[in-house]
Amino acid sequence: MEWGDYVHKSLEKRGREGIALPEDMKAFEKYALVIDDMCKMEGLEITFEQQMAIDIDCRETPYFGEAVHGRGKLDVKMVKGAMAYIMDWKTGKKREDPLELKLQAVLLKARHPQVRRIVGRYIWLKDDALGQPYELGNVGETQVWIDATLAQAENSLKTNSWAKRPSPLCGWCDVKTCEYNSNR
Repeated sequence: MEWGDYVHKSLEKRGREGIALPEDMKAFEKYALVIDDMCKMEGLEITFEQQMAIDIDCRETPYFGEAVHGRGKLDVKMVKGAMAYIMDWKTGKKREDPLELKLQAVLLKARHPQVRRIVGRYIWLKDDALGQPYELGNVGETQVWIDATLAQAENSLKTNSWAKRPSPLCGWCDVKTCEYNSNR
């Protein structure tokens, strides 16, 4: 986790202030150079490590405000007119699952309602690989999924009944009677 924080802060400083990457991250410079080239595009708004939050109606709200329903940080956000691009730096094991990017797209759309097309991709730094590009423009579909997931969680809290399902976090779970827990 410390390595991930260090990488994110270094890439943010590189993007925002042009500060050279540390020696142990020189291999990541090629990604920063691509962003440098994109910054030359007229009318492009680019931000690094931007904190964003939404209320229950998926409208933008202050990050630490009382009405926060969801929040997140977008590693690299680029917006030009009706088009947006999200890059998410990943320092861990490669797992192509667009869920995090979809959630980031909901945050982005709250701030930039004019955006119609959102493309996102993970940058797998450990593997020196670009993830696949995901079309994320259908934020309404993601909002429906968020609402259903929250309703299910609220019901589970009320009934103290939780569905068992495998997850990469199973080994850290306290429920030792679950067949998916590798430490039971």
